[in-house]
Amino acid sequence: PLHERTLNQYLNAQHALVISEPARSQIESIDHAAKVLECNYLEDWHAEIEARAITHLACLQEGDATFYKNSDACIDFATFMAAQHLRTQKHRDAVVHPKSPIDPNRIRRTWPLVSQMLVTNIAWSMYVNRQEQPLRVIHNATGISFLTADQPVLNTLANPEAPDTPPTQTALYYPVSPAKAILIGNDPEIGNSLHIQASTQLVGSLNRRVIANAHRHVFAATEEELLIA
Repeated sequence: PLHERTLNQYLNAQHALVISEPARSQIESIDHAAKVLECNYLEDWHAEIEARAITHLACLQEGDATFYKNSDACIDFATFMAAQHLRTQKHRDAVVHPKSPIDPNRIRRTWPLVSQMLVTNIAWSMYVNRQEQPLRVIHNATGISFLTADQPVLNTLANPEAPDTPPTQTALYYPVSPAKAILIGNDPEIGNSLHIQASTQLVGSLNRRVIANAHRHVFAATEEELLIA
């Protein structure tokens, strides 16, 4: 039902654009409103998700993850994480697979809406499994900053040597700041406690994974930090 509602909202917006088309060339205000709706429909959805996550990200920058125990806050942040994971050009390009039986142009056209539904699925899974797959804070006092990239969320349990093979388990890593990162899930190689004190080796390993997982861009506070990685 949730996906059906999402689809109907999108179709209603498209229907409104079709209805308004005859008047758009004659009435400037209608033309402007139609263009805003066309450009911002999904962007507004993502903006709302990001706005709900701002206070939680501020808490995580201080090393506080207690909000994740609250149901509403957990849902909001899980949705944010899922959107950060899927709302990227890398994921869009990945689904346009040369062996797919679906027309690539159709995939490109529908991916924004399909990815919105997948975000809901992932967020729901994170919410219902939050006891078994908690949010862990990774504290970095090594002097080497956490890096981030245009694919900011990565599954540390995915095999980087086999990108076309779907992973059987998930542990989502997300660098919040140069000194704080989070892991939602269970990855024994990173740590099993709710607050993990990162070693130099762990920071380096995570940064290399971020670089390898990036689509085109990696971000750091200084050029030196990129050279170290």
